[in-house]
Amino acid sequence: MDLRQSVNRKNSRAWVKANDSANSHLYRDAFVQKYGGLFERMGGLWVWTEKVPTKEAEPTKLWLFQKADGMSYMVINFMEFCRIHDLSKSAMYELMNGKRKSHKGFVKVEKII
Repeated sequence: MDLRQSVNRKNSRAWVKANDSANSHLYRDAFVQKYGGLFERMGGLWVWTEKVPTKEAEPTKLWLFQKADGMSYMVINFMEFCRIHDLSKSAMYELMNGKRKSHKGFVKVEKII
């Protein structure tokens, strides 16, 4: 019998390894690596589902910044943008809110979303 079929059948060898073993977290991780899907906690037991629900994440905020040399940047992930360009997040927040005109050569052009 395939492990994918027996992992949710109570008291099967795969079910015991996924739920009652001292190293059950390691077994669940290896199982997901091999077969995909995910384990969810239902009551006191772990239940494996084959398909992971997909949720497309749309950007909640989209900003457009411009540097003094004329280069424009469309920013989806603000924290990563600050990290890459070595910018102070608090100064960039002030720039976005209009309390500051520029920071390290960057100026706010507009908020898109």
